[in-house]
Amino acid sequence: MGWKDTSSFRTLLSITALATLIFALGVGEALAQQDVSGVVTDAETQEPLPGVNVVIPGTSEGAVTTSAGRFEIEVPPGTSELQFSFVGYQDKTVEIDGRSTINVVLQPEVEELDEVVVTALGEEQNQRELSYSTAKVEAGEIDQVNEKDFLSSLYGKASGLQISGNASGGNSNLTIRGAKSLTGSSRPLIVVDGVPLRDSNSGYSTTTWRRQRDYGSPIQDLDPSTIKEVNVLKGARAAALYGAEAANGVILITTKDGSAASDQDGPQVTFTSEADFTRINKTYNFQNQFGSGYDGLVYSGADAEDGFPLVAPSEDMVGDIDCAETPSQCVKGQPQMSGSWGPAYDSQDEVMWWDGQMRPYEAVPNNYYNMFDTPGASLAHTFAISNATETIDYRLSYSRRDRERITHGHQNASHNISLSTKIDLSSSLSANVTANYIKRKQVNPPRRKYNAFTWPRSLKTSLHKENYETENGYYFGWARQQGEFPYWNGAGQNRRGIMRAYYWWNDKNRNERNKDHLIGNVNLRWNPASWVNLEAKAGTDFVYADQLSIRPVRRPPEQTNPNGRYRRNQSITRNNYLEAQARFNHQLTDDVSAETMVGGALQRQFDLFNGAGTDGGLVREGWYSVNNSDKEPNGGTSRGYESTDGVFGSIRLNYRDYLYLDATGRNDWSSTLPPENNSYFYPSVGVSFIFSDALDLSQGTPLTYGKLRANYGIVGRGAARYQANASYRFGSFDGTTTNGFGGTVPPKDLQPEQQKTFEIGLNTAVFSDRLRLDFTYYNERNVDQIVDLDLASSSGANSATVNNGILVNQGMELTLGATPIQTGDLRWTSTLNLARNWSQIKELATGLEKITHAGIDAQVRIESRVDGEFGAIYAFDHEYSPSGKRIVDGAGYYAKSDSMTKVGNSQPDLTGGFRNSVSYKGFTLSANMDFNIGGDLISMTNYWGKYTGKWKSTLSNRNEELGGIPYYVDDDGNFVRLPSHDADAPGDKEVRHNGIVLDGVKEITNDQGEVVGYEENDQVVPVSYYHLTNFAWRGQGIYANAVKDNSYLKLREVTLSYRLPQSLMSGIPVKNASVTAYGRDLLYLWKAIPNIDPEMSINSSSQLQGFEYMNWPSSRSFGLRVNLTF
Repeated sequence: MGWKDTSSFRTLLSITALATLIFALGVGEALAQQDVSGVVTDAETQEPLPGVNVVIPGTSEGAVTTSAGRFEIEVPPGTSELQFSFVGYQDKTVEIDGRSTINVVLQPEVEELDEVVVTALGEEQNQRELSYSTAKVEAGEIDQVNEKDFLSSLYGKASGLQISGNASGGNSNLTIRGAKSLTGSSRPLIVVDGVPLRDSNSGYSTTTWRRQRDYGSPIQDLDPSTIKEVNVLKGARAAALYGAEAANGVILITTKDGSAASDQDGPQVTFTSEADFTRINKTYNFQNQFGSGYDGLVYSGADAEDGFPLVAPSEDMVGDIDCAETPSQCVKGQPQMSGSWGPAYDSQDEVMWWDGQMRPYEAVPNNYYNMFDTPGASLAHTFAISNATETIDYRLSYSRRDRERITHGHQNASHNISLSTKIDLSSSLSANVTANYIKRKQVNPPRRKYNAFTWPRSLKTSLHKENYETENGYYFGWARQQGEFPYWNGAGQNRRGIMRAYYWWNDKNRNERNKDHLIGNVNLRWNPASWVNLEAKAGTDFVYADQLSIRPVRRPPEQTNPNGRYRRNQSITRNNYLEAQARFNHQLTDDVSAETMVGGALQRQFDLFNGAGTDGGLVREGWYSVNNSDKEPNGGTSRGYESTDGVFGSIRLNYRDYLYLDATGRNDWSSTLPPENNSYFYPSVGVSFIFSDALDLSQGTPLTYGKLRANYGIVGRGAARYQANASYRFGSFDGTTTNGFGGTVPPKDLQPEQQKTFEIGLNTAVFSDRLRLDFTYYNERNVDQIVDLDLASSSGANSATVNNGILVNQGMELTLGATPIQTGDLRWTSTLNLARNWSQIKELATGLEKITHAGIDAQVRIESRVDGEFGAIYAFDHEYSPSGKRIVDGAGYYAKSDSMTKVGNSQPDLTGGFRNSVSYKGFTLSANMDFNIGGDLISMTNYWGKYTGKWKSTLSNRNEELGGIPYYVDDDGNFVRLPSHDADAPGDKEVRHNGIVLDGVKEITNDQGEVVGYEENDQVVPVSYYHLTNFAWRGQGIYANAVKDNSYLKLREVTLSYRLPQSLMSGIPVKNASVTAYGRDLLYLWKAIPNIDPEMSINSSSQLQGFEYMNWPSSRSFGLRVNLTF
């Protein structure tokens, strides 16, 4: 029983509902008094503004303007000013100065013109000064809903940022402007409050059948409620000051501080509580007309009847009756084969199940979905206190999140303590301390599953859920040997075992990970003079993980060898970071000013791993310890260390606040490169020209703002840890331990990879910022790629690591923002962002024709070839005639190509997002959509579903009603077509009605076997044989059939919130209150690929994107949030 089923959970939901009801109904009687009155109007339209909040600073007293823009408010003695605020307008504070009538004019917000963003090394800059493209996502867009993790909140909200996840809630792949490396990581650098994170992947690492577990990555530990804003630095110029770590771009995360309480009189306390429920997206389009079997039959021997296996009618007759000799004494058994090409579910027959019970032979349409625990549920509570005075501001928060996902036995709980404080030690010296501590527990994260297409449609999930273990607590799969279960008919044991194993794995097995994660830094700033700023920072990213794996004994030890398993792994990951910089401001002339910066940084990364486990099983049942190992326990330890030292500097010239020229440079020394090559320098230069100000175009024209920008930058990427080192491997000979060189020749002159980027852009705003545009074009050359070159075995090694390879990315990004309506109490804003990236391999090492990144069954691969696209998919395809028609072989099936050809590309043609928000008085309705146009996905779920006959798309031609063609099988085994379904076959042969003639052509050959022409195919074959042949595992299986268009348009998020007017808070201690209802991952408005969620990827590596390998189904969630400020 999980917490979501407990009374405490129901109580919490009741409290949430009660709070909502109180706010909606209870405080409506509060009335404002009159003392000061007036009218609030729009500065541009001069129209009155209804719904404006009028507040006495430091109190809960306030009023809201009427539809005519009027307000009336009682002003206590000693009050000197009033504050006016309204969505879409700049806040304004007005002195009362003894007046009883005050008329106020509010200015609309101008979002682009004066926006401040966080850039490299944590510097805050005005958007107009930047010569490069960034994207900013604010807190209101990040924590609107209770996301499964922080990354999920960024979908479609930053052009050029691609995210692909998996349904199990594990790790997600991140790339900015495409892949940057052919063999290394393309994941951007994650920086939290100035501290670089070791955001290592723990996703599914291969495309095999292994059932791996995904525990996610460190960035997913962050609580979205603690995040103030996210800034995405995209190009080399934007990220150059971070050096080698930033070759893939940077995601800067700034957590919340106490500044939000600066207008309060005393501490501000906020409390947020939310609950949501998750349900399965039923994307699989199963057929429920035909059951287990092949070619219309399950079994066809003497011990079968009508295609059903014959079994003993009772347990006491098992072994005493031979159904082949006396079939009349037996009954039909429940078929359990993986293929669904068997008898139709239209009979009235009852069949014997494995538990000895007779049940109807019928489909169970939701048997796969019934396996999941729905609804999944989560609760999140956040308590925060903040304050800001003249000398100190702080914010301290605690949050707890509990999730029980839809996969059986999966739980996730986290505690987050966040602290941010700034202290002015003197008029010139200040100290900042930030810390985020996360304690996270994960239990049984899902394994990759591949069983949706193997389960018979007649399987009853509940029976297997109730009977996966025996009375003595052993796995039911061994019940026949144990004699513990009353009956077993043996038909299709594996199919039942698959479902039972799912419950055993997640109820009895335990895979638990406990993690302590600390991200913190201390920052000192000293301003000895108005033109000098000195800063020093020390930070750490520390992770301790304790992982436990328990496998209980599945069967009695006296009946077999010892079994069961225990293993415990512990790891420490530490990244320490030191940084110092000095900034100087110079007014060179009346028109020209300069800002310069010099600094240095040290980074030390350390990893330690210890693990030990049993070997050969457990000697004593129920004792989980390495000391209980049947054989000598296995174990190991490893450690890794690397360092990077860097110095950097920058200069920015400002001419009359409309022309900016900047340049940066950084030199790094990396321990992962040979000493003679471990120093590398990154320069960048950029220019920003505000032509709207220079030419005074904002006067008398619709143009509000216009900027041209251009930049060029170089940033490098070092080798992987120890890749440049000579490594040794241990072995043995004649009882003596030996060691020798590994299979890879250590590189002698390894250089860092380099990325050279040129970027130009345009930013404009027209009609008083009602319409905004941000356009960027970039060209990026990733040179000196580090690749492994295969060597002849005669060399004594397998490969050599070399620098050789060029990967080019070029693309365009466009962000359009609009405020179609901004009048009175109604405001509508829209943002559309688009991104297009082309990736091409221009060069590989001499002798290296291609790089194979991943593949499945040696039948389909993702490869990089010279002059080809990154992410290209190669597979065995159909054979085609010169006219482009598919060739059918002599047996009537599609012919398979002799070699792999390009059949697709995993990289999309266009990505983007579309956000809309409509505010009316206290109500705000928001909707986010994102889309993917083009690009292909290797969907093995779709492929195997065709093979096993599970999809509705396989129903065609199964019988006469479904379009099947009549035929019979002659004495030579050939399929011979009949003129009609009523026609008789010669020799009283069986007439079958499930034939198909494949659309294609047959080859016409001469006596020498040469193809001299083509003719339309007329050969009939059973429709089941076609799928079992051309969708087979290897053999004649044509894996190009698994490659599908991956375009989609998704309604990602919808929220409806209501913020109660402050006038209703009079007389109670609550200053602000809001209620939000939301839905997440709601539906696909359109998708090209059938049966699956097109976003699901098996891996968090950019090279392996494009594979979908039997993932869990995706889900949607609905929730409610209450937020209170005291």
